[in-house]
This record gives sequence, structure tokens and C-alpha cells, in this order.
Amino acid sequence: MEGWPEPGTPVKLVVRTWAGLDEHIGVALPSAGQDLVTIKLVNGYNLSFPSSYVEDFQVMGQTPEIKDEQPEPIAQDESLPLVHLIHTGGTIASKVDYSTGAVTARFEPSELLQAVPELRKIARIRAVKLGNMWSDDIRPRHWNRMLKATEEAFAEGAVGVVITHGTDTLHLSAAAMAYGWSGSGGRPPGRIVLTGSQRSPDRGSSDATENLISAVFWAAHGPVPTGYRDSSVVVAHASSSDGRCVVLPGCACRKYHSSRRDAFKPINQGPIAHVILGHDGPSIELEEADPQDARIEA
Repeated sequence: MEGWPEPGTPVKLVVRTWAGLDEHIGVALPSAGQDLVTIKLVNGYNLSFPSSYVEDFQVMGQTPEIKDEQPEPIAQDESLPLVHLIHTGGTIASKVDYSTGAVTARFEPSELLQAVPELRKIARIRAVKLGNMWSDDIRPRHWNRMLKATEEAFAEGAVGVVITHGTDTLHLSAAAMAYGWSGSGGRPPGRIVLTGSQRSPDRGSSDATENLISAVFWAAHGPVPTGYRDSSVVVAHASSSDGRCVVLPGCACRKYHSSRRDAFKPINQGPIAHVILGHDGPSIELEEADPQDARIEA
């Protein structure tokens, strides 16, 4: 659209709708499509209109200067257990630039610890980026890369691994990790956790932070894997409310809803545990094993 300001510029947009003229105030964004005008509202949501609907727009301020600042390293407590965070994509390890509305991967340890300071009390974080892919683009070759990354993490002394992943196929990758490590009866040397988020960090209802805290806490302080149900686990919200995340068997769970925060459910069995996020910090509440699921010793 001719004269449309640069991304990040505050604007007031007047559009013609079926109900008459309507005003919207927000921040100009790159166009979401051909002949579309896009702004980010103060509530975090994006609005797009065909340029032909725009009656007028007014620049409300100057475009902020965007600085590419590198975060300062944050000292980590060497007495805490080491957890590797492996980023494959998805919004859980992302940050929002409110000047442009962009959501970008955040995988440096210092960036993670600045965004989620609770992590520095749980574990030492070492972050690895395998990619920044849509979960629909994950293929078996990526599972092999994830397995190799977990193997390298344990070889470097990590007690647990957290894989951040898009939610649509997260349960498939979790099953691949479980069968990759324990398909022949073995067990991983440490905890493998997959987690994601249903809602972007720029939403007030985002589940990203609590899911990440719970996943790292389980990876650092959860029980030693037995190779039965827990070779890999999925950590996600236990309900639509905050404060409680569920730990599910990676080889027996799936996503059942496109947008609910408690979209992941176990298949024909109960959860392994819950991570309770209380005022005094996270804690683990183990669930009793279903007698029908009990391992039969020969």
C-alpha cells in the first residue's frame, strides 16, 4: 500500500467495514499477504485488512530504532545439574520483538535465562539449535539428529535433555525418542523430555513459560528412567489453568486439540506424574502406576 509506514511504526488505521467506519490503533507490521495491510494491536493480536478497505491511516509516532544487542552472559550455578536444551522449532523457545511483532527463536542460554529467570535455580542450561522448523516438516532423518543430540548431551555429562518442538507432531517425535533408546529393551542414561506451547509468547494466555520450567525441572530432578513408559516423556499443561503440568509417556500420548493448553492426553493409561508450580518452586507429584500397566517380571 502506497505510503504505508515501516514495520514498527505506531499507526491509527481507519477501515471501511459492513458496519461502517472502524478505527484500530496498533503497530505496523510487514504485510501478511498480497494487497493486505497488517497491524499488531496492543492486546498482542494481529489484524489484516485488504488495502481497498483502508479509508485513511495516521502515523502516531516515530519508528523505534531496532538494536541488535547481544545479551550479556549470565553466570550459572555450577553445583546444579546440567540440562541440554535442544531447539527444533515451535514457539516455546521464542521471543517477541514488540517493535515489529516478529517471533524469533531464542536458544542462547543467556537469552533463555533472561526470559525465564526461574530456570537458573533449577539447572545449568546448555542450548543447542538443531533447526527452527514447523513440526509438520519433521521427518525420520530429523529424529535421527535428535537421537544423536541426546546421545552427545549425555556423553557431555547432562542428566537430562529437553527438546523444544512444535506441538502438532510432538507426540510422534516423543515416540521416536522412546523407541530409539528403548526399542530393544534398553534405557537412556538420563531423562528425555519433549515440550512445546500451544500459544505464542505474545499472548497473555501463553503456556510456554510454565511448560519450559516444568520440562527443565523434570529433566534435572525427575526419577531415573526405568525404560518402561519413561524413556521419553511429554510435559504440557494438565488443564486450561496454570500451576500444574502433566508428565506423559512419550510412546503413549497424543495431541487431541488444536488450541487448548491441555491438548496432550495419555492413550489407554494414566500419566506418569505432575509437576506442581507452587510459590516455593516446582515439585514433582508421582502418580501410582495402573495395575494393568505393571511390568511382569519373568
